[in-house]
Amino acid sequence: MRWVIIATAATMFLSDAKVLAAETSTALGAKEIPIEMAATGVAVFPADKATVVLSLRKTGATNREARANVRAFADQLTSELVALGISKASIDLQEPTNRLGFVGNEAVAEMMESMGQASTAPKRPVSATASLELTISHLALLPRLRGLIDQKDAIVMENPAYSLSDDRRGRSAAINDAIAKARLDADAYAAALGMKVDRVIGAKDQAAQASMFFPEYEKMFERFTGQSDVKSGMVKTSARVIVEFALSPR
Repeated sequence: MRWVIIATAATMFLSDAKVLAAETSTALGAKEIPIEMAATGVAVFPADKATVVLSLRKTGATNREARANVRAFADQLTSELVALGISKASIDLQEPTNRLGFVGNEAVAEMMESMGQASTAPKRPVSATASLELTISHLALLPRLRGLIDQKDAIVMENPAYSLSDDRRGRSAAINDAIAKARLDADAYAAALGMKVDRVIGAKDQAAQASMFFPEYEKMFERFTGQSDVKSGMVKTSARVIVEFALSPR
């Protein structure tokens, strides 16, 4: 009796599976036609994180001295930033690694200095650069940071790059917006053809299908120019989708 019950349950399960497969099948019906719609969805949420780059420059009589000066300046500034409330773990010192192509051929002069040979060129101050990249999770610190930097020379503060610590909420909202736009476009095309949208038969991420796509290009451009179509302190998340619909006669 037990085996009969199990066999009956298995038969019912297979039957239900066939019905489900028929309902969700991507195969077109006799009078259906497919249509693909591409759409971009957008969601805007308040930022909870900002990245700020501080560019530093100091001079010295030699390359070695100039580098030592800019490092000392970076250490002093780091201490002031920590006192301001920025975690030391979120401050990253970055120094140029390319030693070729400097104006005045400072790379060669530095090499001669390291070998104890003096350069025949007239002595003049040389400069060295470095940068501090700050990751700030307490955005109320930004005005205080600007006030500190405005009191100092030899520092250039770039525009903050705002972001979300977790962008899943923004991503989900942008996808929903994109799919809703795709459906509206599909309805418009269907109406023009004297048809109706019957069902969705497929969807894919448009960005993932591109052979070359730079998802951060727009954000990089906004950071470089300081111009954005959203209010400062807000983060725009975009999603590009392609949705395939099945159209059927009215």
